[in-house]
Amino acid sequence: MKRIVPLLYFFLIAIFLLIPGRSLSAEDWFERGLYFLKSQRYDDAIKAFSLSIQIIPNDPEAYNHRGTAWFYKGDYDRAIADCTKALELDPGYANAYNNRGTAWFYKGDYDRAIADCTKALELNPRYTEAYNNRGTAWFYKGDYDRAIADCTKALELNPRYADAYHQLALILATCPDKRYRNPTQAIQLAEKAVELSPEANFLDTLAAAYAEAGRYGDAIATQKRAITLLNKQGKTDELAEYIGRLNSYKAHKPLREQYIARLRKDDKYVFEASGAKPEEVIPQQLSKGVGTPKKQGTYPYTIQICSLRYEQRANRVVMELIKKGDPAFTSHAHIPGKGDWYRVFLGYYGTLEEAQKAALALKERKFRYANVVRKPYAIQVGPSDSDQELKKLEADLRTKGYVTYSIPDRGDNGKIRLLIGAFRTEKEAVRLTRNLQQEGFNPKVVRR
Repeated sequence: MKRIVPLLYFFLIAIFLLIPGRSLSAEDWFERGLYFLKSQRYDDAIKAFSLSIQIIPNDPEAYNHRGTAWFYKGDYDRAIADCTKALELDPGYANAYNNRGTAWFYKGDYDRAIADCTKALELNPRYTEAYNNRGTAWFYKGDYDRAIADCTKALELNPRYADAYHQLALILATCPDKRYRNPTQAIQLAEKAVELSPEANFLDTLAAAYAEAGRYGDAIATQKRAITLLNKQGKTDELAEYIGRLNSYKAHKPLREQYIARLRKDDKYVFEASGAKPEEVIPQQLSKGVGTPKKQGTYPYTIQICSLRYEQRANRVVMELIKKGDPAFTSHAHIPGKGDWYRVFLGYYGTLEEAQKAALALKERKFRYANVVRKPYAIQVGPSDSDQELKKLEADLRTKGYVTYSIPDRGDNGKIRLLIGAFRTEKEAVRLTRNLQQEGFNPKVVRR
């Protein structure tokens, strides 16, 4: 009964607050904002807290909670602005310091994140979340002793704090300095986090710990559980990153390798390092005023914007671009002497002139690299005139780690082709075709 009463109370309050046509007070709007925040309806939460602020402009809690909603929407600047306003109204508001510190962390400003979490701890020395958040920032700063000390302190204060078990496990599994890595302890800590709260990110950390210990079978099985849970929860934005890790474990590569690259701030998009052959890049002067005729329904040209060493990072870049409406996709390339690379491309074009106009537009958008390449081949796993069938096929492929893109079928028949990758020759596509066949798909190499 102790658990039912609060839930019933919350349910009744929610119904009362959502009744249309009644005049709401600032407190009503605030409670409605909390309801929407808890329900992960962040746009509605922002509107509700904003209306509460209109009625009572000096309410620090409304600003702080609206900042939380902005944070979960990924707008860290607005989150910081709202938390700062909350602190102007109440300089002793420890939660606002912690929340602002978290937003600074996600912006990559670890010094400000540490400073804000430290201030939160000065105001509330038993603030377990602030210890854990500061420990995370210390880790990314490269101060591993302080990182471990802060996460350990969080667990001392609250032995059932799943996030601290998860963070400490991640440190011990992925630390760039091998003196701090302890995969056995990392597994124990991650298993405790999952026991307390079987969330996708905790399963993700447990998989990383298994991989660091060389238990790749367990890592793969656990990562698949995390991906399944993400799908059930509809958190598709994170799928590309999780699938990238799954593929790393299948290749017997620990997560530590990706983390070392990230912690060294080696996350810049690079083109030269991709090992692309000079003839693959088409010089601008070749197409001044000259268009190359295309065969009907073919799109041999695309624009390469970067080439990354790790599939996870390439997929993350692609998902960010897709969110902005850019037709992005990846393509794997094995380069002799340089290993595996994951190229990121934008768009598909029938003529060289079209592609280079698009490349110039990208450079005006401040893309560091926008190089036209001719990649006439791809792997097809469509076509279909059914959107539902294509969406199901695309979802199946994504769960297996494949990023797809769609282009019109040859001829004016209304069908769509679902493609993977872009290749200079048919031979380059053969390896991926075999992998797709092993995964149960029916691929074929086609001209784009």
